[in-house]
Amino acid sequence: MNTMSERDCASDESWCNRFCLLLLGVELVIFLRVWEFLLGGWGNNGELLLSLATFLLSVSWLVMLLYINIANKVLFFFFRILISGIVNLVGFYAIFHFLGVAGAVIWVLGALLVNRSRLKIFFAYPNYIGYVVGGYVFSFMVNWLIGLLGTDPYSWWIAVGILPFLPSFVLLIWLWNLLTQEIHQGRSFFDAMRILELMPMTFGYFLIGVLTIVPIKLFSGESLFGEEGHDYLAMPQE
Repeated sequence: MNTMSERDCASDESWCNRFCLLLLGVELVIFLRVWEFLLGGWGNNGELLLSLATFLLSVSWLVMLLYINIANKVLFFFFRILISGIVNLVGFYAIFHFLGVAGAVIWVLGALLVNRSRLKIFFAYPNYIGYVVGGYVFSFMVNWLIGLLGTDPYSWWIAVGILPFLPSFVLLIWLWNLLTQEIHQGRSFFDAMRILELMPMTFGYFLIGVLTIVPIKLFSGESLFGEEGHDYLAMPQE
């Protein structure tokens, strides 16, 4: 008879596979729609079928993502820091408007200094850092190549029909592998998804979040992220 941990692992793997397969389906139908547009000749029935498949798969994936973000409390975390984030952003733009680039740089450096202890939590998750940073770098390189090839009349179809989908498919395979490894090491699917989603979200906040130093519940780092050293990325304990 399977142990509880084995059943949990199987359940997490099932969630992981369904999530990634749905995302793969969405990417494939969008890829086919682009090539249908480039080549033409599929007829009204083909266009209608692709449109219907795109709608159904996209809605199904978005509903699943919404459920995941409710279950792992990512949505709750987002709304908790939303007002503070907006106020910090307004302050950043005000400083930039009146003091220019120098003022903006000082604001960002101050925010990173104030939140340095919270940023250290990231280093407990090197695989996730690699995925997030690698994803941004890879996407930037592909977009640069698209811009380069898009001006060439002999290779523009590669820039339009193939390269835009390369990051999506590569990052999906990378994501699938990362989530599977984490599950096999004992982390739940929901916990892994929470870390992946909160890492870029909180990093963006820490770039401008000077007001976490203010001892007011709406802004203070302790009320938003917990006491110093608290792992706010991990799933909260019930």
